[in-house]
Amino acid sequence: MKPRSPDPGRGPAERPPGETLTKALLALASVLFVLCLILAGGWYLSHRRGSSPDIRRLSPNQIQSLVEEHQATSTTGLRYAFFEPRIGYTLVPRAKVTAWGDTFRANELGYRTGPVEKDRATYRVLFVGDSWTYGMGVRAKETFPSRFAEVANAYSGIERRVEAWNLALPGYNAVNELAALDAFFDLIEPDAVVLCPTTNDIDGTRAVTSSGAMRTPRRSEWGELYLDWRARYLDSYLNRTRWEAVFASYRTVRERLDAASTPFFLFFTADWVHEPVVHDFMSRADVGAPYAVLPGEYLAGEWRSASRWAHGTTEAYVVFAKIIYRMVAAELGWAPLPEPVTTRDGREVGYHPAPPAGDWRATSQPFLRVRVARFSDFKPGSEARVRQIVSGVDWRTGAVSSNPAVVVLRRKPGSSRLRVRVTSLPQARILYPLDITVTIPSPSGGTTAAGRLVADGGVTETIEIEIPADIEPGAGIDLIVEAPRSALDRRFVARAFLLTGIDPS
Repeated sequence: MKPRSPDPGRGPAERPPGETLTKALLALASVLFVLCLILAGGWYLSHRRGSSPDIRRLSPNQIQSLVEEHQATSTTGLRYAFFEPRIGYTLVPRAKVTAWGDTFRANELGYRTGPVEKDRATYRVLFVGDSWTYGMGVRAKETFPSRFAEVANAYSGIERRVEAWNLALPGYNAVNELAALDAFFDLIEPDAVVLCPTTNDIDGTRAVTSSGAMRTPRRSEWGELYLDWRARYLDSYLNRTRWEAVFASYRTVRERLDAASTPFFLFFTADWVHEPVVHDFMSRADVGAPYAVLPGEYLAGEWRSASRWAHGTTEAYVVFAKIIYRMVAAELGWAPLPEPVTTRDGREVGYHPAPPAGDWRATSQPFLRVRVARFSDFKPGSEARVRQIVSGVDWRTGAVSSNPAVVVLRRKPGSSRLRVRVTSLPQARILYPLDITVTIPSPSGGTTAAGRLVADGGVTETIEIEIPADIEPGAGIDLIVEAPRSALDRRFVARAFLLTGIDPS
């Protein structure tokens, strides 16, 4: 029988359901296959042609724009100084920032100060420093650099308008400050430079995350031992050699600024309360620049802010500005202030064109000895021990982080060795056996000893180390205890072992 022809008046014949589904699936598969080919081809071409974001193909300006766009999301207003890591960090350029008691807009370089462009009718004095120069806790116009400009414009008698440019941020150390000076000098075009050292300028550089948060860096990040001094200058080898290196860098800066015909001054503030210490470092490093030392009375009482930042008050910064002005004016030939700045006992606060004559090392040493931690041993758990810890130790538990533990002790008369007790962490099996190195640096080269923690779970090892003979009784001993690796706890804090005690013998 022939198949029945469809009725032309009824439309196309109905197809079986299975046949319709099969054809639909085949069509969908074809579309997906073509789409896959297109995507694969696009990936291949972009890979071959470099049309995907490839940082190697971007210009320096494009790279900087990408980094700035990413770092503009900083929650603190800080950004990592990717263009010069020695600077550490700046503010996010042109960002509105609310921090340290003020709300302001950062300039194009990332500082709380005026624009970079300089009016030729301006005499620009560049102030370089840390939180004190920045003016932590006061507004920009209340800082001592700004007050200096007000005083200079009122009294200097020069035809050009004096402008203070503030190259400073809280947390900066000497390395950050001088790196910023080098990097930005030609852009800022200063006519004079005032460097403002404080007594924590030998602290290590903080790391800044992509979100703008500060943290203590691991030793591998900076290639140096991170130190955070509680006693800012004292009679210990590490402390003294760090300060000597800093003052040598001041001499280098002075030499470079001399070559650029730019006057250079130093203003020692924030707890440089013992002038013989400054005279000693300035003379031995042959810095060769005029300097003034802030009297200690202007750092206490009514002159110290009661805010949580505990820096200078607005009234104190007026005094700071006048002391600096008297120094700058005397050296540059500007008109003097009508009245001197004096201390409570009537002594005039002056400045030093050069260190006064004297044996400043001998004069300052007793003061440095007093500042050494009074303990000749160490045990965690007491807040009184905090000043002994320079790096890497939790004073509550004795836990040593991924950075070496650095503890300062006073050498006990008659002692020749130290017994260092280290204990393994519980539940850190992957770390052990763990080699521990103990070092005491000194001018003669120091001493070193080693030990090993064989297992986790609270195993204790005692390591004895000889005290170098050239560390005198009463002087500070810098004890460094470290291990090559660490593990993370539940808070993602790196820990290697517990420092449970140090005793002299």
